[in-house]
Amino acid sequence: MAPACAAEVVPVTTRHYDAPMKAESAALTAETLIDFLDGQLGIDIGGVQAGTPLFTSGLIDSFGLVSLITFVEQGSGVVVQPADVTLDNIDSIQRILAFVERARGSP
Repeated sequence: MAPACAAEVVPVTTRHYDAPMKAESAALTAETLIDFLDGQLGIDIGGVQAGTPLFTSGLIDSFGLVSLITFVEQGSGVVVQPADVTLDNIDSIQRILAFVERARGSP
């Protein structure tokens, strides 16, 4: 007699970027962030500069936020804690890079 309920194991897949970054071998830069915004999030980067607001302008939504945080963690080796997810830390490329420097303990 077959069991009444058989559990099926479903593999969990993760999103892979075209060129995954390893924290120990790649640096997170304004250029890599802009490339990510363009290539992975599909954002028109024509007017995006280091100080351009990403969230308060509506360029990135909450779904894009999750991908961006993952990219920042992979590219910098910094773990972004929930308390770190603030507009002061992530609302522009400039703020993201400054947050990463502070989290690494850089001057």
